[in-house]
Amino acid sequence: MYKRKKGLVGVFLGLLFMLSCTQSEFSKPEKYIVVYKPKQVQVAVQNAGKLKPYAEVVESLSFDLAQRHQLTVKNSFAYALQGSVVLATGDQLKELKLDPLVAYVEKDQKVFMNTSQSSAVWGLDRLDQQSLPLDGGYEYPENNGQGVNVYIIDTGINSTHVEFEGRAHHGYDFVDNDSNATDCNGHGTHVAGTVGGKTYGVAKGVSLFGVRVLDCNGSGSYSDVIAGVEWVTENHVNPAVVNMSLGGPVSQALDDAINNSISAGVNYVVAAGNSNEDACLGSPSRVLRALTVGSVTRSDQRSSFSNYGNCVNIFAPGSDIQSAWYDSNTSTKTISGTSMASPHVAGVVALYLAQNPLAGPEQVRAEVVEGGVANHLTGVGSGSPNVLLNVQFLTMSSENPDQPPPPTPEDPPGEEDLLLSNHAQVEDLHGSKGEFSRYQISVPAGAQNLRIRMDGGMGDADLYVRKGQAPDTESYDCRPYLNGNEESCEIVQPSEGTYYIMIRAYSQFSRVRLRVDYDEPAVEEPPNDPNSPCDDCELVTGHLSAGEKQVLPDLEGVVLRAGVQQLWLKGPADADFDIYLYRKTTSGWVSVASSTSLSSEEKIQYAGDSGIFRLLIHAYKGSGEYKVWYEKP
Repeated sequence: MYKRKKGLVGVFLGLLFMLSCTQSEFSKPEKYIVVYKPKQVQVAVQNAGKLKPYAEVVESLSFDLAQRHQLTVKNSFAYALQGSVVLATGDQLKELKLDPLVAYVEKDQKVFMNTSQSSAVWGLDRLDQQSLPLDGGYEYPENNGQGVNVYIIDTGINSTHVEFEGRAHHGYDFVDNDSNATDCNGHGTHVAGTVGGKTYGVAKGVSLFGVRVLDCNGSGSYSDVIAGVEWVTENHVNPAVVNMSLGGPVSQALDDAINNSISAGVNYVVAAGNSNEDACLGSPSRVLRALTVGSVTRSDQRSSFSNYGNCVNIFAPGSDIQSAWYDSNTSTKTISGTSMASPHVAGVVALYLAQNPLAGPEQVRAEVVEGGVANHLTGVGSGSPNVLLNVQFLTMSSENPDQPPPPTPEDPPGEEDLLLSNHAQVEDLHGSKGEFSRYQISVPAGAQNLRIRMDGGMGDADLYVRKGQAPDTESYDCRPYLNGNEESCEIVQPSEGTYYIMIRAYSQFSRVRLRVDYDEPAVEEPPNDPNSPCDDCELVTGHLSAGEKQVLPDLEGVVLRAGVQQLWLKGPADADFDIYLYRKTTSGWVSVASSTSLSSEEKIQYAGDSGIFRLLIHAYKGSGEYKVWYEKP
C-alpha cells in the first residue's frame, strides 16, 4: 500500500525523451492533461491479452501518443483517469486534440490550499449537540474510527507529531517524487490533526496517510493532484476516505478522476473554497458525488470567506480551529478556512465507516448529510443547504449480545453472498488488487446457453466460473484470463445445479458489470394452480439451502405503479423461510415490509407509491423448494 505506483513515471524517467520539433516563435511548451477515450483504451487492453498488465497498456498508449506528436510525457494515469500529462507547444496542441485516442485536453492549472490565516477546540464541541451554547465537551462513538484509512491529499503530514500516536504514515510525495511525504508547510498536518489527532481529532483512532501534492508554499498543479488521486485509487485499503482541503479553477480532468475514484469505493470530502462565491465555480468543490463542505463560525454563522451554493452539501466548524502544526512534534496553531471545515466531515465519515465498513460512498454521503442538524445556521448563502455537521446520529456505544437476533426489516440479511436469478445484472463492481467477490446461479434441468458475462469499467478484473463449488485461482471450469474487463463464459448445454462465480481483481478495477442468463427449459404450465391464493398471481419457484438468499426478480428490481402489492411465500413444512420487500431510494435499497414468522408460510401486503421494488427470500432455517405468488398493483 505504501509503494509508489510503478507506471510511466518510473518507465519514462528512464526512457523520457523529447523528439526534435520546430517550435513557433510564439509557442513554447506548456503542461497539459490529456484524457483518453475509454473505448480506444478498451480495444488496446483487449488486444494485449495478459501479455501486459493493464497499467502498462495505458503507458504504451501514452508512449505511442508522444511519438506521433513529438511530445515530452511527464506522467501517465490508468486508474483514476486514463490519460497522461505532456509538454506541448501550441502547434502540437492543435494536432493532439485531433488524435483519435484523445477525448479532451486541458491546460494544467495551479491549485492552492483553502486556508485563511488568523482557543479551545470549539469545533469538536459543536459536533455533539443540536444547539448553542457549547457545553465544553465532545462525545464520540466508542469505536473512534479504528480500522478506517484516511488519505490526506495536501502538503504532507508531520507523521511524528505526538497527536498521531504512530497512526500517521507516508503515502507518496508527488512534489519531490519520492516516498517521504513530510510536511514543510503545516496545512496538511493541521488537517490531519482535525481528522484524527488524539486531542484535536474527530476520529481519534483512524490511520492517516499523507499524499503530498502541494509544496512548502501551499500551492501545486492539478496534474500532481490528479497523480495523488490516482495513487489513492490504486493503493487504498477500504474502508477509505480522502480529504482534499484544496481547490482552484474548474478542471474536468480532476473532477473525472475523483468521480472514477469514488466509483472504486473511495469516499471523498472536499473543501468548498474561500472566495465567498458559488462553490460550483471551482474544482474539486463542484464534484457532486463528493461531500463538499462550507465553513461556519462558533456563533453558527457562515464564515465570511466560505463559498456557498448548490454544490455545498453540509457546513462544519472552520473559523479559528486549533490543531497540530508541522514545526515541532508538539506544536499547534489556530487557523481558519474551509480547509479546516472539511476534515471535521472527513472525521465523521470515518466514524460512520467504522460502524458501517461495507457502506458505499453514496450511502455514506446521504447518511452524513441526513444526520446533520437542520435550520440552525444563519447567512448560509443562496442555494446552500442549512445543515450543520453532527455526530449524534452515530451509535455511541458497542453492543455485543451473546447471540445475534434473527433478521428483521431494519436488519435484513446481507447481500454479499446473494444467489443470482436468471437475467440478473450487477452494476458498479470494484475492487483493489487481490480482492474478490463471489456469486451463485442455480440452473434448472433442461436449460440451455448459460451465459456469464463481465464488461465495462476500468482496470483489470478476471472472471472465474466453476460448477458445484467455488472456484479459486487454481481450480475452475472457465477462466478467460484476458486483459481488461471484457470476459465471458458460455456453456451451451449446462447441467442442472449451482454454478459459482468469482470476480477477482488482477489489478485495481471499477465500474464493472456482471450479467448472467440462460434459456429457460421448455415446460408446459398447468392451466391452473390449485394452491394459488389469487386469480391473477405471478408464480415464482426455486430452491434454497439453509442460510441462502434469493433476490427476485433480479438485483435491478422492477418498476411498479402505486397501489397494493400482495405476496405469499410457501416453503418446506419443517423450514423457516422469510420474505422481505425492498424499495429503491436515493440512499440505496430500503426494506419497506417483511414477514418473518417461525414457519415457511409468509404473507406481505404493502400499499405505497410507484417505484422500483424487489424481493428477498431468506432460508433462515432448513432447505427445500419454495413458491412465491405475487399480485401486482
